[in-house]
Amino acid sequence: MSDFTDDDYPFDWRSGDLMNWIKQQPGAKVSPCIRLEDLRGRGAGRGVVATRDIGPDEELFKLPLSSVLSVKTSSLIKTNLGPTVQQLDEWLALTLALLFEQGQGDSSKWSAYLKVLPASFDTLMHWTQLELEELRGCKVLDKIGKEDAEKAFNDQLLPLIKKNSYMFPQFKVSKSANSVDATLLESAHVMATLIMAYAFDLEEEQEDSTSDENSSDISNLPKGMVPLADMLNADGDRNNAHLVQNEDFLSMVALKPIKRGEEIFNDYGQLPRSDLLRRYGYITDNYKKWDAVEIDASTLFQVIRENSPIDEKRLERRLDLARRWGVLEESFELRRDDTPPGFSIEPALHLLVDALTMDSAVMQEEFDADEIPEEPRFTHEMGILLKKVLQARLKGYKTTMAEDAALLQNDHLPRRLQMAIEVRIGEKELIATAINGLQHQIDNIPGGHCMATADGNGEYEDEMSQGPQSKKMKT
Repeated sequence: MSDFTDDDYPFDWRSGDLMNWIKQQPGAKVSPCIRLEDLRGRGAGRGVVATRDIGPDEELFKLPLSSVLSVKTSSLIKTNLGPTVQQLDEWLALTLALLFEQGQGDSSKWSAYLKVLPASFDTLMHWTQLELEELRGCKVLDKIGKEDAEKAFNDQLLPLIKKNSYMFPQFKVSKSANSVDATLLESAHVMATLIMAYAFDLEEEQEDSTSDENSSDISNLPKGMVPLADMLNADGDRNNAHLVQNEDFLSMVALKPIKRGEEIFNDYGQLPRSDLLRRYGYITDNYKKWDAVEIDASTLFQVIRENSPIDEKRLERRLDLARRWGVLEESFELRRDDTPPGFSIEPALHLLVDALTMDSAVMQEEFDADEIPEEPRFTHEMGILLKKVLQARLKGYKTTMAEDAALLQNDHLPRRLQMAIEVRIGEKELIATAINGLQHQIDNIPGGHCMATADGNGEYEDEMSQGPQSKKMKT
């Protein structure tokens, strides 16, 4: 990733200027036990490394809240745009604040900080359509939101910037209106990407802690760019520090003993690699255990209609039961699991498939009971339907697992292509694990399991005796 300024301003100088600026902030403390290092040799940009052994709960650095770049602290709020900025949503407001501070150059309080931030990214927002095509079948493509972001930028940010162009001097270079618009749009994307990848959710002071029942909702928390804290790289397995907010300060605190020379890691949470790529522009095998596959309900219903003569009226009856159970959703997740059989199907999908495949007598009993099964049945027909749904899901990808494995033998793949292949093959491996696991479960159903077929009226009926009833719990 490249920095905002040109290559005449050396990488290490920028790091040094940032650390000097941080130490000048009122009340800021940086422990001598850490150092900001150049980790580009590892493909990690900058990172924070221990210079001596560190104990658990030891404070690594402390920053005043006034050093955080946010909508509240940016000098933009003191301009004539202040009232307008406060009416924007959190993302747009902070995007505008970052653009404003960038335009102030060395006059900005955060000049030294802005100069260490990247200006180019491998996040999915910045991939070309040809590159994104490599992720065909991965539902992460539906989460990028580039069109919605550009609409918000064009409708709300660009008019403000053009009308107040003297406050954003970095966009005055070109005389072409179209060129200016394109530059503005690209810069807005850069700032929005920085927010997604670097910003922290901050606690907000509440005048009356009882006045807002949702004040603890993370989606309502203000976002801020926290210098130095966002220089820590993240690792789900090696996470050894976390950020703590007190009344007036933010502190990075060690979670466990850290040896001299070890890198200090924050954590992004349990993200599948597809989301790691979307939000942060890289992947690592350490997040493979949280890979997930999204399964649309539409895929399930398509498989049912292609494989069963059940009519719409009787299908609706089964869907009524699913609604009672609260499991009729638009999509469901398949996830990896550390324990056998190596995958977990979202309970709502399991219950929905149960409702769609159970025989008529059991379905009537479920309606009469008006209770959610505590432990959903697993019958032969449930397993077969789930397998067919996963097989249909597998067909949505651009390539097969074997083709992906062959492609990964090339040591000179472009970075983005390699990441796309690793994401999609990871999802396909998970689906294959689930298909094999379901077949194993089907094969091990005790004698007398249901072998449901559809009769001429479209109802599922047993060829054998009715299977055992599930345990119930009240709704």
